[in-house]
Formats: sequence, structure tokens, C-alpha cells
Amino acid sequence: MEGKAVARVGKVSGKTLEINFFNINDKYYFVDLPGYGYAQKGLDQREMIRSMIIGYLTNKNFQPRTVAVVLDSKAGLTDFDREVLDILSDNNHHAKIIVTKTDKVTQKELSQLVSSMHKECEGIEILQYSSVNERGKEKLLEKLIG
Repeated sequence: MEGKAVARVGKVSGKTLEINFFNINDKYYFVDLPGYGYAQKGLDQREMIRSMIIGYLTNKNFQPRTVAVVLDSKAGLTDFDREVLDILSDNNHHAKIIVTKTDKVTQKELSQLVSSMHKECEGIEILQYSSVNERGKEKLLEKLIG
């Protein structure tokens, strides 16, 4: 499956308005939720996305192995990220935070961000990843599917 496109990727962030399911080798499902932080729509559209995400995460049939909360290194934790992490904790779901675009910030900024997240999100593993230089790729794959 490596190197093969499995999802459409738009030129502009925040256009996805649905939940996408990917069956990986009949062993795993990756579920891609819309990126609520960068929705290019108005407040009503953002609220619809927020409600869809919360509805999915609180559904009694939702039994994930791990939930990866993906955060942009430049944005850090948002209020909705905190709400999602609380929902996951309240429902006894195992979460990991993936900080992306680590190539877009200095090492000092990244270190401060991760340190702050460790304090605020005690007990949640924080992984770092850059798709540009693939830094953190092996560890990310190991922690998610290994």
C-alpha cells in the first residue's frame, strides 16, 4: 500500500465535510474526521462539523483501538481539541496526539509546544511528524499500527 494514494487531497485545507473510512489490509480501519480547525465555511458549517465529530466519538458503537488527535504545530491545542480529548477520556478511549508540520516551527518552539502539551495532557502520548522531511514517520507508524 506504500506510495499508493488512498484518499483525495484538496489544494485547500478544511474542505472535507464527511467522515471517511479506510480499510487497511482487512485488519485496521482508519477513520478520517473533518478538520474542524480549518473549515473554510461559516460558523454554521463549523458547528455542523463539530456536532458530527462529537456524535461519532460518543456513539456507543465506536470502539477504537487508538484515536489520533492531529494538531498543526503552528496552531497548538485549541479549545475544541481539549473538548475532544475530554470526550475521549470520559468514554475510556485511548488517545495519542500527533503534532504535524514540525518542519514549520523552530526546534525551540516545538520543544515549548510539546512541553506545554505534556503538562496539559498528562498521560497522553505526543508524537511529532513532518510530511516534508518524514521526521517521526517510523515512530508514528510503530505507535499507531505496530
